[in-house]
Amino acid sequence: MTTTKHDTIDYFKHKADKYDLVEEQAYWQLSDRLLWNVFKKQVLERLPKGFTFFDAGGGTGRWSFKVLQEFPDSRGYTYDLSEDMLRQARLKRESNGLQDRWSIKQGDLHAIEGVQPASVDVCFNFHNVLGFVDEPLKVLEEIVTLLRPEGYLVSFTPNLYHALYFNISLGRIEEARKLTKGKGRFTLEMPDIHMFTPNQLQRYYDKCGLRVQSLKGFPAFIYPGFLETQIEGNTQTLSEILLDPLTFEQILEIESIFLDKEELAPRGNNIFIVGQK
Repeated sequence: MTTTKHDTIDYFKHKADKYDLVEEQAYWQLSDRLLWNVFKKQVLERLPKGFTFFDAGGGTGRWSFKVLQEFPDSRGYTYDLSEDMLRQARLKRESNGLQDRWSIKQGDLHAIEGVQPASVDVCFNFHNVLGFVDEPLKVLEEIVTLLRPEGYLVSFTPNLYHALYFNISLGRIEEARKLTKGKGRFTLEMPDIHMFTPNQLQRYYDKCGLRVQSLKGFPAFIYPGFLETQIEGNTQTLSEILLDPLTFEQILEIESIFLDKEELAPRGNNIFIVGQK
């Protein structure tokens, strides 16, 4: 079944008001820490002072807001198809007085409007953004046009191999079989989305004329349970492990030690890739 723009808009319409509750889930706190640490070290800290970013499919602006907070000279765009998600981003912008630094635009990533070509230092898309679009490669090619020379494109995508494991572990064999063709889902309420492998993303970046600087998968040794796909809720076993602050930090340290092992990329829940123009 083909996922349409309407399916995507409708899916997020019912999640927008509660979407940021994901930050209260112990597993995603761990995943976010890993993602922020590697994104900051390998990309953001290498950018010129006063850099400009483009958050593709940025939704409620969770990551845009974090970048703007941590780098007070930065400016950026949050661009998304869902007006309901962007409404939450605008609330963040207004309540934090960021109107002069934060542009929020509704639109289709296949044909980006309102942003000048070669005007952005870093473009990023996190979590399921590339999964929901019709043509992931076309979207990446469109985003690349926004980058200045030497600019960075960063993607954090769903991992096909983990999606297969996840569905099989829940006994959803037909969902797993469907994934063998490259599209599927984590929950029965979501539309089918594209899933990716490390090699596939490497090929996409090559076709976009980007030099791949980093390719990794994480978290690699602890996976989300079913409740972690529901925005609200914590799987009991994961909670017992991760809600202990000391254990949380120890697992974070173990995951961090192996982040640079490219051979572990297929094992990660998500795939992280950085390319430079």
